[in-house]
Amino acid sequence: MTWQEANARLERQIKALESASFMQDILVSVATHMSAFYTLRIFTDGQDVNHSQIGNYSVTSPKWATIEAFEVRHRGVFRPRLRMRRVSRGRSPGARGTPRTSIDLIGGYAQLRAMQGFKTNKVDLDYSGGLRLSLQVGTVGNRVVFGTNNAEKGMIATAMERKFKKNIFGLSDTEIEEGENALVQAIDLILAKT
Repeated sequence: MTWQEANARLERQIKALESASFMQDILVSVATHMSAFYTLRIFTDGQDVNHSQIGNYSVTSPKWATIEAFEVRHRGVFRPRLRMRRVSRGRSPGARGTPRTSIDLIGGYAQLRAMQGFKTNKVDLDYSGGLRLSLQVGTVGNRVVFGTNNAEKGMIATAMERKFKKNIFGLSDTEIEEGENALVQAIDLILAKT
């Protein structure tokens, strides 16, 4: 390759990297890559930003659970025969004032999760899937953003951090490192094509 050919190639590479829309596409790809590690850490591994366990589910505090607690998953496991009591909820639309039953869960919230088929050995913040699905990568003008697309889910995330007194929804060093590696790979791919 001659100096002139090398200089022309370098100019093409610089122009390719300066293209704002092109860089935005790269950054969306990098943010999506980082978000995969982020959601895996929080919702599957149940870890905070320091990769320590978020917490444990209560097995000592008994809990009364109504049918509404079973609406998320496996409503069929609601068996009020297990130590039943009647709870009068008054009149609600469609219910015609019929009393509802609830179950005394001796194992607390951990038992409720176990009955619905969820993990109980560690806190993983995945119950209905709503919080996980609300975390999305997007663009605002020329900026690439990552966060909740639902104010209610954002408040839940903040409440979980307060409850467990841990930084859960920040980026860990691993996620930052993965993002940097993805950015380098994307730029290398662009430079190889020009």
